[in-house]
Amino acid sequence: MALGQSNLYTPEMVVQMTELSYADATDLASAREFVDYFLTKEVDTSVTLWRGSGAEESPLVVNYMTDASGEGIELTILLVEGDLVSHVTGGENNGETLDHESVVRAFSTVVDDLGSGQVEMTPPEDLVPGNARLIGFVQDSATLDYLGATGVALID
Repeated sequence: MALGQSNLYTPEMVVQMTELSYADATDLASAREFVDYFLTKEVDTSVTLWRGSGAEESPLVVNYMTDASGEGIELTILLVEGDLVSHVTGGENNGETLDHESVVRAFSTVVDDLGSGQVEMTPPEDLVPGNARLIGFVQDSATLDYLGATGVALID
């Protein structure tokens, strides 16, 4: 059971605020091609994240540094977990077992003081630190464009 829910299911995938159709999201080759396209785009904003506390401490302290600045620019830090499983008990996937990757378990958004600082996050009690990552991305809140991003394992 993932996330304490027995009926969790999300078939879609969103990249750079562009939604893939259900058919594209289920076609792994098409989805990878779509992601790869955005990975080749140049970015000029650096983002660095590192833990400021132990991986199993709560609150989890995350340090950040970025050269982002300007009106409407935000830094979002996600704590994501992979290797989650849910057993669907209703709907079109009733009876199926689904695997989930990069499920957001906690997040924080910084709108001021983007240069450097730290945020505190409260991980769920059932988080497996070895399956978790921190992801940080800088985004223009007006255009929704991503200006830079990074990801690091929660445990080194």
